[in-house]
Amino acid sequence: MSIQRDNACPRPSQIVEIMIPGRKYCANQIAVRFGSKCSKVHALLKQMVIDGVIEFAKGPRDSKYFLPSDSNIAQEKHPTRYIAPWKPLGLLDLRSHWKNCEGARHSETGMV
Repeated sequence: MSIQRDNACPRPSQIVEIMIPGRKYCANQIAVRFGSKCSKVHALLKQMVIDGVIEFAKGPRDSKYFLPSDSNIAQEKHPTRYIAPWKPLGLLDLRSHWKNCEGARHSETGMV
């Protein structure tokens, strides 16, 4: 079963709506999504790059088009590792730490 393609090219606003910021798309992926010809979509994407709406990265075989990602969106997708809040050790903390270390040693050898 073949996909019916019409000669209508999607509008730039439609392309921006389906693109996820930071994810790269080939022209043929977008063309299949809208059921239009790849050459027309490729020309439209080039014009959108010139206008500054989207960006592109040249790959080994073809160009990849993408929306630039905001730092907030990148943080939501890839959250930073949890780092426990740092607090300085007080005298009592050092004393309890010393007692724990001494309790783990053998009384005969003094080693763990």
